[in-house]
Amino acid sequence: MTLRSDVDGLLALAEPLATTPDAAEQLADARSRLTDPLRVALVGRVKAGKSTLLNALVGDLVAATDAAECTLIPTEYHDGVTYRAWKVYRDGHVDHAVFRRDERGARIDIGDTPVEAIERLLVEFPSPQLRDLTIIDTPGLGSANRQVSQRTADLIAGADVAPADAVVYLLRNWHAMDREFLACFNDSLGVDVPAFNAVAVLSRADEIAGGGPEALAQARTLAARWAASDVLASVVSDVLPVAGLLAQSALGLSQSEYQALMTLAACSPVERAAAFVSVARTCAPDRLMALPAPTRRALVEKFGFHGLRHAVEWIGRNPFVTARDLAAELIRESGLESLRSVLFDRFAERVDVLRSMQALDVLDTLRRTRLVTDDDDLDAELERVEVNAHELAELRAIEDIVSGQYQLPKDLHLAARRLLGERGTSPAQRLGVPREADVTTVIAEELTQWRSIATSALSLPDEQRVARVVVRTLGRLRSLHR
Repeated sequence: MTLRSDVDGLLALAEPLATTPDAAEQLADARSRLTDPLRVALVGRVKAGKSTLLNALVGDLVAATDAAECTLIPTEYHDGVTYRAWKVYRDGHVDHAVFRRDERGARIDIGDTPVEAIERLLVEFPSPQLRDLTIIDTPGLGSANRQVSQRTADLIAGADVAPADAVVYLLRNWHAMDREFLACFNDSLGVDVPAFNAVAVLSRADEIAGGGPEALAQARTLAARWAASDVLASVVSDVLPVAGLLAQSALGLSQSEYQALMTLAACSPVERAAAFVSVARTCAPDRLMALPAPTRRALVEKFGFHGLRHAVEWIGRNPFVTARDLAAELIRESGLESLRSVLFDRFAERVDVLRSMQALDVLDTLRRTRLVTDDDDLDAELERVEVNAHELAELRAIEDIVSGQYQLPKDLHLAARRLLGERGTSPAQRLGVPREADVTTVIAEELTQWRSIATSALSLPDEQRVARVVVRTLGRLRSLHR
């Protein structure tokens, strides 16, 4: 029996005990969501780069990147048999929308339907990345646009449809507006996505420091500093720098663009160095004349200034690369793979546990409000499920640590979150060691430390509670590596 099947059976046992039709419907909805794909919402301010990042994640130009009215409507992207879209109205009925794609991107035409009448758009297209994942592109948030902010928050919190399970917050810079943005979403608008299933993205990371040669390296340093801040650590599990435009362009690298980049790389290092000082010099008619100035400007617009310079300089060091080799290098430089790993591995691998936890929370609320009748068999089955599901205990402990319910010293706070699987559940990720490392000795050392915390009279009660969960986690890891 799996955790998901155990919880499904528990909800089936509870349904006949519901005292109102609404309570029965909530239990049925929780059961049906147990098998749904993970729902990930992209959230950010206007011009944060959400649509470009979405295109990069799914490897296709399907997100509207212009200022059309459809960008004011939450849009869900699903795997499907062909390219098509629908309008879901606030009154519940569904109608087709016109979905057009070309080399410049996607356009969704909602006709003469008022934006206010549409609850959300649904988009389908063939995508292996979306077979186990639904991505929601939310309207860009303006600091004064409370109505749009609330619409996004309602979708994430599940006011009208299934809630988002995970959130990617896109930030351009960390200042007062971003603090307000995160506080707004996690307090005043009532969004309750746990930090272990949220990540912040330093978007358009290739524009840091004017898009210079070290832009992505500086962005990684900045992201690490943000991740260590108390404000972000209480909201997200990680901060990742990503150059969405570069990633999107690399995935769509054409043969003509590859040839143009090869032509620039064939120019002398002195000529390239003199031109790659600014966008104006790079596109000047009297620079890099092996390639026409309009073509150079088109490359800057397509790959960004940092991306163009990185591509040309990398080809200069590797003159016999193929177009596929170049695309792979640009994707690596963009930081896209790190974000994909978080979404498609870390978040997706615990979707069953997350869904089960959500379902148990629904059941707990209904029982506390007397909307599900007390029953001895239900009590016994609930106790069996929760005692045997250590994965649930781990996620609840992480949530309590992040929320401040458990007060821990900073070193124990960070170590506990890592060991409990916040950043991934493989032994190496939990222990913070390289993947190829021998983890046996590390597990033994960690067990000794955390057992001491769990049993010491000098430990505070919160430290002991967390330590007991960590000890069980380490015990399970040790049994796998004997």
